[in-house]
Amino acid sequence: MICWKRSGTLPKFPSFLLHISKFHPFTTMRLYPHILLLVTISLPACSSKEESAVKEIVTEWVGRELSVPYDRFTISGESIPIDPAEYDYKIVNYVDSSSCNRCSMKLDMWNMYMSRIDAMDANVGLFTIVKSNDIEEIINIVKSSPFNYPVMIDSIGIFANENNPPNDIRFNTFLLDTDNKVIAIGNPALIPTVGDLYREIILNDSIKDNTKPSVLVDMPSRNIGITHPYETVHAEFYLTNNTDRVLTVDTIVSSCDCTTAQMRPTRIEPRTIATLTTTLTPDTNYGTFQRQIIIYFNEIKIPSSVQLTGINKTTL
Repeated sequence: MICWKRSGTLPKFPSFLLHISKFHPFTTMRLYPHILLLVTISLPACSSKEESAVKEIVTEWVGRELSVPYDRFTISGESIPIDPAEYDYKIVNYVDSSSCNRCSMKLDMWNMYMSRIDAMDANVGLFTIVKSNDIEEIINIVKSSPFNYPVMIDSIGIFANENNPPNDIRFNTFLLDTDNKVIAIGNPALIPTVGDLYREIILNDSIKDNTKPSVLVDMPSRNIGITHPYETVHAEFYLTNNTDRVLTVDTIVSSCDCTTAQMRPTRIEPRTIATLTTTLTPDTNYGTFQRQIIIYFNEIKIPSSVQLTGINKTTL
């Protein structure tokens, strides 16, 4: 049982840490380092009984191999081959959408979270599984977001039958390693402490956010989904001048000739927002891509950067 407040706002959460050590056997006379999992779970202030139940969920799931039908995913409703071995980590988000599909999926929040992950140049895949009979509505929701990460519409309950996920919706999101084994559980897009935990595991380092950037980018990385050779795609980024002085754009450099960008205005007053409009014309190199754009300012030494990610697919 989950104790929610009637106001609709999230209650104040206490936290606890669960430490689990997993040792790998000797392989070629070598002992691989153990994995220390620091699983931070945020709980509504209900009872010690519920806290105990949540600890049991985490203990049961961490280390389990998840069965994921990667061949059933699409991006914006378009089928595309997905090789899970490409990723160092995978986030699998299961949504049992029994009422409001758009409310349950929360795609805008996931776009924001994955933008921060992608901007770290981390090799992480997000896979969303939606249990729903309304296939057309789910496709329309994904396309209107837009949400350019793989989605599987599970109308017959394949994922639930194979894995029997927890009934508690807070624990229907899983961080997997390269072997599809669960190394953390909880929804990072909804619970900030879990989001920080995922990022710490992925980066294998503590998150340090002691310095405030001079220029704040709304979404430093944008996944533009499926592209096709020589079809132009546009995307916009919004940059806020966090300083107390005017910043003027010096130069803008992109990592590929296929990508250009323009800033408007080029003179950014303090606490105001400028728009960076990017134009990508994919070449014939098929597959996943990352295109970085770096913006240099005259008044500050550290430049700002954004990136475009996606999958270039043949039109044949």
